[in-house]
Amino acid sequence: MSLTGRTGVMVPSSAISDIPNSLLSKRQMKAMNSRNQIIELAASNGASQNDSGVISFNIGCGAGQGYMKAGSAYLQFEFTPTSTANSAFNGETASCANVIRSLNINVGGLQVEMINDYKEYYRIIQAHACNANYVERDASITEKGTAMVSGTALTFCVPLASGLLQQDNHVPLWLFNSQLQVQLNLASAAEALYVAGGTASAFKIDNPVLIYEKIFCDADFENAVRQKLASGGLYELPFVSAMSYRSASAASNTFSQNIGVNLTSLSGCLWAHVATADVANSGAKKSFITANVNTRGTSNRVVRCDGSQLIQSQVYSEKTSFMEMQRALGSINDVNQTTVATSSNWTTEYFTNGQSAERFSDADLTMRGRACNNLVVEEIGRDATATTVYLYLVYTGVLIVSADGSAVVSK
Repeated sequence: MSLTGRTGVMVPSSAISDIPNSLLSKRQMKAMNSRNQIIELAASNGASQNDSGVISFNIGCGAGQGYMKAGSAYLQFEFTPTSTANSAFNGETASCANVIRSLNINVGGLQVEMINDYKEYYRIIQAHACNANYVERDASITEKGTAMVSGTALTFCVPLASGLLQQDNHVPLWLFNSQLQVQLNLASAAEALYVAGGTASAFKIDNPVLIYEKIFCDADFENAVRQKLASGGLYELPFVSAMSYRSASAASNTFSQNIGVNLTSLSGCLWAHVATADVANSGAKKSFITANVNTRGTSNRVVRCDGSQLIQSQVYSEKTSFMEMQRALGSINDVNQTTVATSSNWTTEYFTNGQSAERFSDADLTMRGRACNNLVVEEIGRDATATTVYLYLVYTGVLIVSADGSAVVSK
């Protein structure tokens, strides 16, 4: 899953160079001594946690610890629900990621990432920023939980939607002078589970394991990197993540949210409405709804960054909103990154607003977005429906490591 994937984009043939690849120079690197290993890391705070608990993983760092391979980390756990009838994970895709309320990643005492309301963020990413075939096939095998019998344990696997762990560069564990900690704060049973005509009172997670791949390189290579850092260089790891905000929207025809963000590179703004009645009801399958009428003359959605609109035209229809959400996710005309929504359920189950703030699309640019100190989101002409609004500011951050292994984060 990627917020910035651009593979498979359909472009006219005239936009592609006519020079055959066979005539171009190859950038082949010489072989380097290395080995790899699959790591199964047990939670550092016990083998069993109940709903609303915490799961922590302490990843060893320092000399000899190698690299964590980019995109290789996933979570495995045993899940046992307690409910009055068969249950399913909340949300349309019924993913086991719904048990995670927030994700925190720290290096020593430095907070690198914090995504609150993680389960809603994951729903947006899974529904609109990956591929429908992945959700319907791969994820249905590893992370989908439906018709779960109370008191019966099931095993699930799910990738972690962490910008740091899923970015393009391997994470140099050998370079940090303190542990890399991954902390998962768990949701309540009412937040995580849906029971048709009943309630969920609890759940238990047993034997949580963080599984990832390590790459160990030659010591001479690591020494060469340290020498470059010692001469004034910095090791930089750019990543894409999101700051989250939750807001209550009253039953009125307008919604406005003013947020102080202080970001150096804002890439986009995503937000979704859930009916307040559903949020409060433990037996409800929570759906992202429009909370907006589809009338050009009465409905608009505006996002302002330091007083300047991200999109100069107002976004009126649900179809326009879908296209602008795709732009914010970097997937307009992308044949690989597709939504799971259809014309019949887009506005009632999967509706997500999105507006892009990216100035450039170059993959090798770290700061592709725009600086933003204050952000305002406005909707005018809404249906008078009380909702809870989940808002995510997607940004590009950089984890910077110095020669002594200390780290700082720039966002």
